[in-house]
Amino acid sequence: AAGSTAAGTAAGSASSGPGGARGLVMPAPGAAGSWQDKLWQALRSACDCLANGTLAVWHLQRVVAKKRDPLSHILFLDVLCPQGQQLLTEKFWSACLRVISDAFAAAARPSKGGFVRDALMASYSKLVSLLETGFARIQTESRIKGVPPAASPEQLSSLLDTSAPFRDAYLAAALGRMQDVVSAAFPGSSRVLPSPADVQKCIGVLHDELKSAGNSGHLAGLLGSTVGKALRLIAEKAEYMTSAGPELRQVSLGPSSGGGASAAQLRNIALCSQLQEVHRSMLSLLPRLPAPAAAALQGPLDALEGCAIDTVSPIFKSALEVFESHVLAMHQQQWGPTSQSAAASGSAMLPVTDTSSYVNDLANALAVFRSEYMSKFIPAPSPTVPSVGSSLAERAAARLLMLWVRHACLLRPLGEQGKLQLAKDLGELQLVIGQGLYPLDAMGPVNRCLRAFRAMLFTDDDALANAACLRDVPAALVLQHCFSRLPNTIQTPAERSGVSPAQYSRWLDQHTAADVARSVASALEASKAEMVAAGASSGGTKLVIGLMRQLAGVQ
Repeated sequence: AAGSTAAGTAAGSASSGPGGARGLVMPAPGAAGSWQDKLWQALRSACDCLANGTLAVWHLQRVVAKKRDPLSHILFLDVLCPQGQQLLTEKFWSACLRVISDAFAAAARPSKGGFVRDALMASYSKLVSLLETGFARIQTESRIKGVPPAASPEQLSSLLDTSAPFRDAYLAAALGRMQDVVSAAFPGSSRVLPSPADVQKCIGVLHDELKSAGNSGHLAGLLGSTVGKALRLIAEKAEYMTSAGPELRQVSLGPSSGGGASAAQLRNIALCSQLQEVHRSMLSLLPRLPAPAAAALQGPLDALEGCAIDTVSPIFKSALEVFESHVLAMHQQQWGPTSQSAAASGSAMLPVTDTSSYVNDLANALAVFRSEYMSKFIPAPSPTVPSVGSSLAERAAARLLMLWVRHACLLRPLGEQGKLQLAKDLGELQLVIGQGLYPLDAMGPVNRCLRAFRAMLFTDDDALANAACLRDVPAALVLQHCFSRLPNTIQTPAERSGVSPAQYSRWLDQHTAADVARSVASALEASKAEMVAAGASSGGTKLVIGLMRQLAGVQ
């Protein structure tokens, strides 16, 4: 009882202002510094009093837990705390929390707090540090093996909750400061983009608010949630500042189109660069923050990154459509064995020393896209600097390369000279994409697939089923390629459906590998007689058909 009264007296004295004055008190001009010193000294005394009282009750509890009444042999602790009731430390702790909570609530009232209220609201992080330090002392000095401590770790949150009025006001003020700087940098208007100075000022304020938590994981988590609200506000404001409409999706990459990004595209690229600068700066801070703060910021940072991606993804999507149109042009070339009449007249296919025209066109389009669009990002997309532009460039490069492999697998018939031409085109394609879009070395699975496809091209029919390269090529693409090794009398799923390569490619995008396997199984089932004839004429063809039946799940 004496301990809780002393703790309450100390807390009440601190909340009443230096000297114990009651009512609305403010320091005289020039005396604010000394008042601050006296306030924090009183609060330190209150925390010491709380710790001393808690430890004294804990020691008392340990003694009565060992002493028994000499006549009844009943433990004194059972008399003081009958079964089902709180222990002495729990009763004392509840009483102290009630007294401290009442004192802080009184100090937070506008009619009474005055200087004390304003000081604790402005320096709430210091108050949290005092409370956590006092609680840590209680735990440290009551840590004895086999004896429950004076306070469990879960009780720290109850102690911090006594300062809820100051905590709520402190977080509201922090959010207000961040909202002001966010609104100044990202006004949400379609007219003006933030200046670099505005963006850096916004980042600086967000960093300062997070750093104000000091070493307190509890306060860091609260501030992380508050900063997360500011990040979500940035994403919301940026949505209103994003240009939209058909102009954003018009990407001109032809040699005679003049190239160049439109005003709407340049605006969105600039806005994306500013959003990713905020994202990059906050992301770099996460490893140095307490775990609760990092966890609270992860969701808002993902939302901010998603907003940045949305601003420029239509540009990359339109560019990919242009790139795919060039890839589709491969179906206009001849890839099968050269006919005897063509060979006799000297009009054979292009020499394998030359790259196909569609690859040259694709290389020109990639060069325009890099110079007129990707170079506008700050920083420029690079695997060494994580950014939105880098992420989208990597996705675009992976999509483009896998599209090329898909359409190369759809080529039919495919002769030896055609395979050599494909290998030449693939080498050039790897070069131009690696230099103009994204380095292939940074795309592990895709790069392995390209090497495996090249090996698969030149693998004999007899050895194809056991070839190691098949592990790195999707089974759906292996099935499509195998048709190029079969007679034309065995129709592919696309030929049976009467769709173009572009239409079939879209169908593949919309269906799973299992759907592709079922469509191939149906095609094989419809060509049973032709397969029997083809297998009888060539042992290698029979093995290829066996591989296809295995991949398609045909018994």
